[in-house]
Amino acid sequence: MIDYTDTDIIPSEISVGMVGAGLMGRSIAACLLASGHTIIVIVLGMEEEQDVKEAVRNHLDGLEVESTTNPKELMGKMTISDDYHMLSQCGMVLEVITEDVEAKKEVYRKIEEVVSDEVPIGSNTSAIPVTLLQEGAKHPERFVGIHWGEPAHIMRFMEIICGKQTDVTYGHFVKALAEQ
Repeated sequence: MIDYTDTDIIPSEISVGMVGAGLMGRSIAACLLASGHTIIVIVLGMEEEQDVKEAVRNHLDGLEVESTTNPKELMGKMTISDDYHMLSQCGMVLEVITEDVEAKKEVYRKIEEVVSDEVPIGSNTSAIPVTLLQEGAKHPERFVGIHWGEPAHIMRFMEIICGKQTDVTYGHFVKALAEQ
């Protein structure tokens, strides 16, 4: 793992995978797009695609005064899929689903099957200890809690939480990325 305490080495644009596209996921997607990242959003079923696109576009339209990039252009950097294999080239993956430990662990199992061993995995948990979420993971050292303020595309608040097994380097990575 690279030493991410030097923020100059964080790429200004990475591909971020997200699993979950509910209220919070849609807002986080808009935030990531407005920051210049390419995102891949994994949904339960493709019937969600239009609703997700519409909600993210509405968030981006509201941010147009803060961004120099056209919302339509930003939307071109988002892919929606129900195939976890789409996450295989991501530089970071976020889990943004309901607060259910077993459901989250199932998502992590699916993510770990397709991403490289060093890709940071973040959870937008607001109540579940990261240490509990790390249990049973193949690489628990890369798990970080990333609790976004709501609405994520407007709120300038993020809580970064390391579990007992988290390599703090991953926490530095998330912090440096958030500061961009």
